[in-house]
Amino acid sequence: MESSETRNKPAAATTSIDKALEVCEVLSGVPRGMTLSDLARALRQPASTVHRLLAVLKRRGYVRQDDETQRYGLTLKMLDLSFRTLGR
Repeated sequence: MESSETRNKPAAATTSIDKALEVCEVLSGVPRGMTLSDLARALRQPASTVHRLLAVLKRRGYVRQDDETQRYGLTLKMLDLSFRTLGR
């Protein structure tokens, strides 16, 4: 049986912003982070596409890459944005 979360997800992310948010959503469920190849598999996207998305997310401060393991993980930037919104 499908969960409501699965039913509400679009069949395929079509825009870059959809894909970038999907990267963040997948990473949010993996505390240890993920490798590029693991992410590409989970997202069913080419590694080159995921790498490009990760580069932008990393440059903007939403994602970090561990130097030793090469795993990508989320930073606290989204939480910071949420706190700014709550503080208004």
